Amino acid sequence: MYLNLKNKKEILLLGGSGYLGKKFSSFIGKNKILQTYFKNKIHEGIFFDLKNNSVKQILKIYPQLKYIILSA
Repeated sequence: MYLNLKNKKEILLLGGSGYLGKKFSSFIGKNKILQTYFKNKIHEGIFFDLKNNSVKQILKIYPQLKYIILSA
């Protein structure tokens, strides 16, 4: 699968504040990724609770997202 990383914020990273999320966003570039957090707030991240929130809610607000990565 080819990731077109020319467009901004086309990857949704669930669990962006965790160890793997931080490493992945550093590797790809934080300007390409919309990161979520639960306990550890991150700059420009959005709060997301896996038990009470829906990915559909995020996709309605950010329709340009093409990929979802779960590292939570």
